[in-house]
Amino acid sequence: MELRRLFTEHCARPFPPRCRGLEDPVDFVSLDTFTAGCVGTFLENEGTLDPGRTATLTKCNLELAGVARSLQGEEREYFQKLADLAGGSLEFLRAHAAGN
Repeated sequence: MELRRLFTEHCARPFPPRCRGLEDPVDFVSLDTFTAGCVGTFLENEGTLDPGRTATLTKCNLELAGVARSLQGEEREYFQKLADLAGGSLEFLRAHAAGN
């Protein structure tokens, strides 16, 4: 699964130091933690996620879209890749919920 490789790469990258302590418009550390936790669970469960985590990941995905656009450089790249992981996981869940 391509998402597994991307997730492994993401986890190997350090959190951008300039984003520590940023809480506007969201807490960047928490956004990273919740997103990575949900994606990690999704991968551990072979592409399934409980409704609570699906809701959390959906919320994180919406927040990530705005956050990634507001940053530049390595910070933007870090959060864009996290957004790609969240979006890819949700896309997989939607496709399989629809029977595809």
